[in-house]
Amino acid sequence: MNTADLPVIPNPDTLWDVDAVAYYLSASKSWVYKAAEQDELPCIHIGAMLRFEPGAIRAWLASRRTGLRLTAGGHQSVTGVSAPSERGEG
Repeated sequence: MNTADLPVIPNPDTLWDVDAVAYYLSASKSWVYKAAEQDELPCIHIGAMLRFEPGAIRAWLASRRTGLRLTAGGHQSVTGVSAPSERGEG
């Protein structure tokens, strides 16, 4: 993704809304809502609104690329990683 395609956010401390996160991740808004509700995606609840820290979303995405899963609480767990066979298979 070209950085010129990202939404312009004048204040780096500005929280993203669902639209901005969906755009950044190239995902649907319904997926963002579902992932946030299931604590798959780190978010902040402000009343009935969901807001997202850009740095937390970037860290979450980076953790997905490395095989580590970053939960909403900031904990890491390994997903989809297996050790090679000791018998020399596959």
